[in-house]
Amino acid sequence: IDLGQMAKQKVARDKQLTIASVDGYDLGGGFDLARACDFSLASESATFGLPESDYGLIPAFGGALRLPLRIHHKKALEMIMLGERVNGKKAMEMGLIDRLVSEGELKAETERFAKEILKRPRLGIRSAKRALLPPPFTEEFTIRRDLFLRCLFSEETKRLLDERRHGSK
Repeated sequence: IDLGQMAKQKVARDKQLTIASVDGYDLGGGFDLARACDFSLASESATFGLPESDYGLIPAFGGALRLPLRIHHKKALEMIMLGERVNGKKAMEMGLIDRLVSEGELKAETERFAKEILKRPRLGIRSAKRALLPPPFTEEFTIRRDLFLRCLFSEETKRLLDERRHGSK
């Protein structure tokens, strides 16, 4: 868990700009990783969500911290508690992604977007990113890791995971 949190934190705090280009499913840890990026572009058919609650878990790699920074707190709570999945259009309406791209255009649009940013002086871009960074989530990650582990080793989660493994659900 600590390695996953550290990886997402490294992406979020890297001096280089990071762009998530989402085409397909963006769930769980992948969802957390994309939220750690500076920008997120997605195709109309992309699907976003945090299904951890289906297994009695919480997002452990930063989703519970970063999601309310992107969308309204109550909507973030609903997405996490219900394991709600949303399509690209809904994700754009919610502010979960920065740009919605037509099918088949994602790679070209991501490259165009990156090139547009790269036209600007790098020092200014890096400085702007650093100026807008929230403080490190060190203590918050520890709290969420402990909560995740408590959930992971609970009898209810073990039962849900066993049911899933044996096809009962």
